[in-house]
Amino acid sequence: MNIEFDLHQIKHNRRYWIALAVLVGLTALILLGRQVTPTGERIFSWQEWQVFQARRVYTQELTGLMAETSRLSELLQSVPDPARAQIICEQAASTADGVTSTSLAGGADRLRTAAQETLDWSIGLADYNTAAAAVQQAADWLAQAALEGE
Repeated sequence: MNIEFDLHQIKHNRRYWIALAVLVGLTALILLGRQVTPTGERIFSWQEWQVFQARRVYTQELTGLMAETSRLSELLQSVPDPARAQIICEQAASTADGVTSTSLAGGADRLRTAAQETLDWSIGLADYNTAAAAVQQAADWLAQAALEGE
């Protein structure tokens, strides 16, 4: 008993190819959704999704602020170098300016102040203790924010 399939109609019919493309696209979206969906097997409400996104942004911005504070601290432990200090301090100020989380505004302000004080120290306008205190104040504020965020 021989069974034959006529594939000639599928080869020349666009509807079959469009249906196949839609099916492949939906499968790709399902697989992508499984990868990016947060833990828990439930659907988020719009408010929960906004909270999830805000927490993610908060964590990323806090990590960035802490990294810049650490770089300022390392800069203070080296010999004053105005050119290097200018680049590092501008990057720190830029990171602080990019903060969108209102709960991190205080940390961003302290980082800006620490960057300015560190830059002033590197060119001789401020003493080491003033710059170190500003960096320490920023680091303390950010450490407290990290503890509260957990």
